Amino acid sequence: MLKVANAKCRDAVSRRLPFKGSNLWGEWVDGVYVVFSYGKHFPLWVYDPEAEQWFGNADRYSVSTSKHRTQSQPLQATIKWFDTETMQRLRDGGYRRMATDRVLFGGMHKPDGWRRVTV
Repeated sequence: MLKVANAKCRDAVSRRLPFKGSNLWGEWVDGVYVVFSYGKHFPLWVYDPEAEQWFGNADRYSVSTSKHRTQSQPLQATIKWFDTETMQRLRDGGYRRMATDRVLFGGMHKPDGWRRVTV
């Protein structure tokens, strides 16, 4: 994994390369590229290659996370902004999976005990 200073991570993010900064990193998860700040609970950016779309976390968390957002924002991208809960769902499989779950279950939450089966 590429080690970079946070202030220089934007190139890695724009090229969707796995990288590690200081409490900021990017990696591929379930087919989408995700940039995290401090933990997997707070995805800053999600890129879905199937949708060819960047998604950004519009929620504020802390001064340092806001700085992470500024340092890592992909410049050439059109960004769709969502709250943290929606970003977590995008992190867990991308836009198609999130939309499929909404259609199947009439909302964003799966019933207890439900498991996705890939055929």
